[in-house]
Amino acid sequence: MKLILTTFEQLSGLNINYHKSELFCFGEATAAQQEYVNIFGCQMGEIPFTYLGIPLHHRRLRNSDWKVIEDRFERRLSSWKSKLLSYGGRLTLINSVLSNLSIYMLSFFEIPKEVVKKLDFYRSRFFWQGDGHKKKYRLTKWNVVCRSKDQGGLGIIDLETQNKCLLSKWLFKLVNENGVWQQLLKNKYLGSKTLS
Repeated sequence: MKLILTTFEQLSGLNINYHKSELFCFGEATAAQQEYVNIFGCQMGEIPFTYLGIPLHHRRLRNSDWKVIEDRFERRLSSWKSKLLSYGGRLTLINSVLSNLSIYMLSFFEIPKEVVKKLDFYRSRFFWQGDGHKKKYRLTKWNVVCRSKDQGGLGIIDLETQNKCLLSKWLFKLVNENGVWQQLLKNKYLGSKTLS
């Protein structure tokens, strides 16, 4: 294995930094994981791990794996002086900033309903209460506020709908484009069947 990586370094001109790398063993390889750690001189990694900002795991992500998005919402909201903003200003911040904080994760994973509720709670509290300390009555349901303006809402982005749209682009690419990942999925899951 080390020979393969050394060959890769020589052919590509890139050097692998083993001190910054992590090793992940699955199945029968877990029995010899300490031996691999000694060979490569890197640490054992833990699952789930984050790659390019996306948590990766062999199973479906739990609600706790979405905590990073909730933390981003809380950090962003704590820095805003919302009591100085009008409803229009809050609406603009919700659509242009808050709703887009989760877009990267939403484009790869189906968001759990509990996480949607939590994120909508943050957005709703910011819109109606502003500072978050003084309780104010909500004048209408959140799903009404999330409707488009021509349907009587304020045009706040519905995270669940946005998630479905972002995920459907992968289905579109699977059906209409040819590439390595498309061929791999078609061979593994479809065989001679079609999606239609």
